[in-house]
Order: sequence, then structure tokens, then C-alpha cells
Amino acid sequence: MAVTRDGTQYTFGGAVIAIDGNDYLLQDFSVNEGTNVIELEGSDGSVISQVFVGRPKELSGTAVVDSSNPNLTQGQEFALEGVNYLVTETSVSRSNGSFATQSFSAREKLND
Repeated sequence: MAVTRDGTQYTFGGAVIAIDGNDYLLQDFSVNEGTNVIELEGSDGSVISQVFVGRPKELSGTAVVDSSNPNLTQGQEFALEGVNYLVTETSVSRSNGSFATQSFSAREKLND
């Protein structure tokens, strides 16, 4: 993802999320939506029925922040494209001058 500088302003492309009053730029992220398959077997062991049950969405990505924002932590909540997520995992951030990047994972929040 490109960074451009216009005077003293830096511009990144990507989605911005707000967590606890701080803005974080998602530099690179993906959303996965899985399915569990439940099978009913007959007396001879053959599958006679299947049910597909959707799992909550899982998001993984990298957030870019300036040095004034705190690192992401487990349990923080944010919304992206109409879906509420909970941060489940974070990595150690790496310093890149005035900016830091931090890898994280999040899972769709099902109950409000």
C-alpha cells in the first residue's frame, strides 16, 4: 500500500476503524467466513443428510497507527462494513519512524 506525502500530511489507502476514540488504518486485511458441516449417518455408515452451519466471520490484518495511538489489545471492539468485531489476537508492533504496524486477528461479535 502506497504512502504519499503532501507537505506534512501522510496519506494511506485502506479502511479506517475507530477503537476507543482512536483511528487505526487497516493496511492489509482479509475476512474469512467458514462453515461447519454436520452429517447424519444411516445404520450402514453412509451419510443420509447434511446440514451446513455458518461460523462467525474472522478478520486478520495489519493496522497502521501513528506514534500517539496505543497498540491494539485483546477484547477491543470495532465495526467494519456493518459487522462488529472483537480483537482476539495481536502481535508485537514494529516501529517505522512516525508510524507503527501491528498484526491482529478479530472475530465477529454475535451478541451485543
